Amino acid sequence: MIAKDDWRLTAGPVCGCEEKLKNIPLWYIPFQMLSEKRDHEHCAFCWERFSLYAGDLQAGYCTRPQNTAGAEWICPECFADFKEMFGWTLQSAPKSRHKKYFLDDAQRNTHKSL
Repeated sequence: MIAKDDWRLTAGPVCGCEEKLKNIPLWYIPFQMLSEKRDHEHCAFCWERFSLYAGDLQAGYCTRPQNTAGAEWICPECFADFKEMFGWTLQSAPKSRHKKYFLDDAQRNTHKSL
């Protein structure tokens, strides 16, 4: 079990929203861009980056069955470390119904800065 003073809980970006993430369902889904301007998200705990770019996480645990505005993302490592502490339940991923944005190989290898 992870200590309550783990850096991801005390200094990470999740500070202040721990209650919002307790005892909720999560879906393991591939990352999808919300728009061309909103091309990445971050893990709520460790700030690991999710995107379609090479070197970033391209799937993870999401608080919604599809990537929509307001969804929180959790990387596989933080999910494994915090699933018991937060009481998450894993749900089956539905088929996507929203517009998908895809990157070609040249775009995927061009990592945009934060």
